[in-house]
Amino acid sequence: ALLEFINLPRTLQSSFDLSAPLRQGLFLIGRPKQWVPAFVEMFRQFGSEKAHQNLMKEIHSRPSYPHMKKAKLAITDLAGDITEREEAFMSNLGEKIPVLGRIVRASNRAYVGFLNKLRADVFDDLLKKADSLGVNKKSTRSEIARYVNSATGRGDLGSFNRAVPALNGLFFSPRLMASRLNLLNPVFYARLDPFVRKQALRDLFVFSSIAGTVLSLAKASGAEVGEDPHSADFGKIKMGNTRYDILGGFGQYIRAATQITSGVYISTTTGREIILGEGYKPLTRLDILYRFLETKEAPIASFITGMLRGQTYGGEKFSPSAETIDLFIPMILQDMNEMAQDKGLEKVGLSLPGIFGVGVQTYGAQIPKPGFTASGKPRIEYRSKPQLGETIINALTGKKLT
Repeated sequence: ALLEFINLPRTLQSSFDLSAPLRQGLFLIGRPKQWVPAFVEMFRQFGSEKAHQNLMKEIHSRPSYPHMKKAKLAITDLAGDITEREEAFMSNLGEKIPVLGRIVRASNRAYVGFLNKLRADVFDDLLKKADSLGVNKKSTRSEIARYVNSATGRGDLGSFNRAVPALNGLFFSPRLMASRLNLLNPVFYARLDPFVRKQALRDLFVFSSIAGTVLSLAKASGAEVGEDPHSADFGKIKMGNTRYDILGGFGQYIRAATQITSGVYISTTTGREIILGEGYKPLTRLDILYRFLETKEAPIASFITGMLRGQTYGGEKFSPSAETIDLFIPMILQDMNEMAQDKGLEKVGLSLPGIFGVGVQTYGAQIPKPGFTASGKPRIEYRSKPQLGETIINALTGKKLT
């Protein structure tokens, strides 16, 4: 019951969208014969409980299903044991909320349905290819499952697998983090079965080519594209104050690794290059690592961090009431709120790519407010625009931002 409650905010924040295809499933987008049918099926899963039950029956009835189970392919469930669920939906409490619970359940079905079908279809495809080459051995099937799991955001945590429920209390998606680290690690590919390694490198090449093409087309159409891995804008398409991350989060790991190894950080707001460890109160490699891990915190862990520090991640004064509300607001609604504040309600549609898993961030103009220097003299300070939680609290209390 405690684990269900701890994971409730993550479940609600992950609901009201269809983000699995361009987040967990992005690495396999170069396999259209499996990716596209899973994408289409996802909409049926969202709309119908029966459609989800039929899909699960179809997967369980496949001749290859015993091989999937023995190889430990991740065919997850909506309920059951908490460790067998997708980590974004490890709590079923949200489904019990009147009216809204139906949308939470539909989001869960769509998420699980897309990933289960994609994993099962890719596993079967690779199994057939292994058969044709005469390399369909038990060890090969296990390697296929291990690779497909990582390629769909469910990385193996090794000896920490039993601690997944606890890790989910600390990090938003520990298995997704493990999968991203695997897919960016040359050693992971080197240790794969030769047949599986060839398929994995093929997927890596195709994914990189598609991402490069999309970024090049965006740049050719006039958008700004982040090309420097020292900057937080790396791999993102920038349109005005809005950034679109089409890399499924891979860019964050590349950026952090580049900053730590090179000792150089570039501010996204000023464009100034900062040498780590130099100057007064210098930014250090440890700070970079801590910032990276902080962005991966689970909702309740992030709440506790902000409360202890007295500031939100964005540097604003921590408000327990506002932050508590934000714990239970879906991320897609926060994205729409940011877009509406920056460009107006008529432009909210620009945040819609976030529904399918594209990272959308909008940094609007800052708001001036009165403040004081350390000696007590009045001065003008600046703050970012409020999240939905603060907006709701301000509306209820009549408090003004400035």
